[in-house]
Amino acid sequence: MADPLLVAAAGFVGLQFPAAVLVWLDARRLNLERPGRYPVAIATVLLFGWLVLAAYIERRDELPRADERETVEPPATEGWTADDRLVYAVELGGVTRFPRRLRYWVAGLSRPVWWGWFVVVPAVLLCAILLGFRRLTLLYIWFTLLSWVSVWQLSGWGTDALVTVDPDAAVLCIVPLGGDPTDERSEYGLAELDSARFVDAGEYVTIDCRYETWFLLRPGTLFVPALLADELGAALRACGVTVHGAVGDGETRALSTLTDSTVAWFRSVTTLSALVAGPLVALLL
Repeated sequence: MADPLLVAAAGFVGLQFPAAVLVWLDARRLNLERPGRYPVAIATVLLFGWLVLAAYIERRDELPRADERETVEPPATEGWTADDRLVYAVELGGVTRFPRRLRYWVAGLSRPVWWGWFVVVPAVLLCAILLGFRRLTLLYIWFTLLSWVSVWQLSGWGTDALVTVDPDAAVLCIVPLGGDPTDERSEYGLAELDSARFVDAGEYVTIDCRYETWFLLRPGTLFVPALLADELGAALRACGVTVHGAVGDGETRALSTLTDSTVAWFRSVTTLSALVAGPLVALLL
């Protein structure tokens, strides 16, 4: 039988999600700028989401409203521009597109990271709980919650954004779609990018970025429409980045699509099982 304290803790955290939905509806009614950021913050900051909710309620009348300011829109034509920059849009952000984003993101994880994070650790915890170590249930729940927050944050780099690669300046620029092109512009130098591994998993290609220095606040995973994967690979090579995977060879990539897509589906289903079904089984034991 589940410990009442564990059930109460899970319920306390679970109430953040309906609260986040109500905040999203209120933000849309008030016509706030980017209304989705507030419910996402409430739902993904674990127990501290209630502090975010309290701050929102206190300052909701002072939050910036949407107006007629200049915003970033998807380009009419994606590809190389007249000034030799590669421009494309990625539209995988938000809650409704999260399942697709998850599938592409897990496809780009290295094998040791994915197996250790989403297979070995959940399997060891669940087996220990089945053998009678019920106190590990709370640890499994916290592991799951932290994993959900990490997955949401790590998979969110460059989603719902306009991405520009300037090979001459060796700069990657990301601006959120609908955001301010000046205030919300993020630029990353490609000099620190050591290598990029391309994984073709369907409509989008996932790029696993490896840097020369470990602790850098840089995108660990990027996405690019499959039709522009060769162009992005060429742009990164022009910046001195080593590119791995089926990029630059259309025939090779076409042959590997089925395998990569199958791996992406398998990984996403296994990940959801470890982070959804596993905790439910542990709580019901």
